[in-house]
Amino acid sequence: MDHSKEAGCVTQAFPGNVFCLSSLRSEDDLADILRHVHVCDWKSRYTTCMTCNITWEMEAANHHSFVDFDVAILRHGQSSPRGHDETENMNDMQNIENRHAVLDICEHDQQATTWTIERMAPLTGQGGYDWHTFVWNDAGQFRSKLSGGDVWITAYAFLPMDARFSHPLGMPPIHIHHEHVTSGQDFWRYHHHGEIWGQPNTYGTTAVEFDVHGDRQCLHDSGGISCIPVVMPDGYGMKLLLTMQTFGDLNDVRPKGSAKFTFGFIHAYRWNRNYQRLVGRLVTGVRPLRPYHDTSLLLFDPQASAMAEYLVWDTLSFAPYNLTIFASFWHTHHQYTADQWLVKGSAQDCGLGVAPYSKRFVNLTAHNMDVDDAMSYILSSIASKQMQCSRADRCVEPRLLCRMDQARWENIDGRLQERKVMATCPPYHLYANETAILIGFHKPLRALSAPVLENQHTAYYAYYIPSSATERVPHMIYGGTVP
Repeated sequence: MDHSKEAGCVTQAFPGNVFCLSSLRSEDDLADILRHVHVCDWKSRYTTCMTCNITWEMEAANHHSFVDFDVAILRHGQSSPRGHDETENMNDMQNIENRHAVLDICEHDQQATTWTIERMAPLTGQGGYDWHTFVWNDAGQFRSKLSGGDVWITAYAFLPMDARFSHPLGMPPIHIHHEHVTSGQDFWRYHHHGEIWGQPNTYGTTAVEFDVHGDRQCLHDSGGISCIPVVMPDGYGMKLLLTMQTFGDLNDVRPKGSAKFTFGFIHAYRWNRNYQRLVGRLVTGVRPLRPYHDTSLLLFDPQASAMAEYLVWDTLSFAPYNLTIFASFWHTHHQYTADQWLVKGSAQDCGLGVAPYSKRFVNLTAHNMDVDDAMSYILSSIASKQMQCSRADRCVEPRLLCRMDQARWENIDGRLQERKVMATCPPYHLYANETAILIGFHKPLRALSAPVLENQHTAYYAYYIPSSATERVPHMIYGGTVP
């Protein structure tokens, strides 16, 4: 263990210090997960559906209890001529076909906990950023487990693996475009009805209990793929409420026409029935102005008189809950993101909500401004409000909690690849009567040779606990507000 990093953890406030110390053991945690994978006595759940076509999908999208039927699907497609940066989903893919694969499961106990591990294989790619889409219901077969009592998840991992399931695969060669394990979202309703937020649980929130995206692999010196698994410190866990579905897309990023490459992937869950201190998972972001999407649409045209630069922002409020938030990190499409900020305060404190920032989506270039201008303006607005508060009673000063670490790139064969770097936000309270402002500054970070229509996420992830030991809070909040 790097003792300088350990010392840095100790300086954090509770509970950030506990989770920070736990994260330093990520390489040991990954090795422990792989040991359980290697001793698995695999049992087949079922093979993938080869006849599930669009008509079948439309019927599935209209099914009101999507987790109540057993099915697994694996599809393969090739990137469209527009290129993978601009491709939004499998509807833009070419030569889509169902492919045969087997979904296996194994379970074994370790002291007072149980490991449930699922794997799907084989997946076969030939590079060119081809797409491997998967989906199945009742992830981890937790439907029956939930009927038998409380289920607390204390560790989770999603990992692409080599064909023999001996070791995990990072990026390159396999890119995790996205992977969700969710009791709220539904793959078929998402694609055919535009239902992004999904069904609410008893708290009125949609839950995406776990997800992994392409920017979750850390810098090599910070652990690489070993930081992808989520492992809670002893005594902490997430309590499941409903049956879950899993879906995602993987990409073989080797050059197009490469030799066939066979691989698979695993989901690993460590769980028990003993009461744990609840840890909630926060996934929030800037809501786009366009309906039925969770991304803002940004146009970058190198042939225009000036390259477009954008600012997007939103207000976060989690009333009626009082939360202590920690272990923050960003999710975005980094090659078009100059920075992201989180400010504790109001839009007015940041100078937002008034022209030319009256809307949450601002084309800065159209107003003869750029990202630097917008940053200077917001910092000046925050400083002005802080000055006012220093002269007044009952005034809450706005505070810039954190911004994006710019040392988030790794040189891979001459190409810069984004990596996960934890945000510098200290643990903080966000009470029911308080708000935070999430701000994204977007522009190309590399030269473009052709126009790009970018579907941009501006997202913020964190964990939380109730600020009071007696308060009940959801196990997961997905979105900028609680319905």
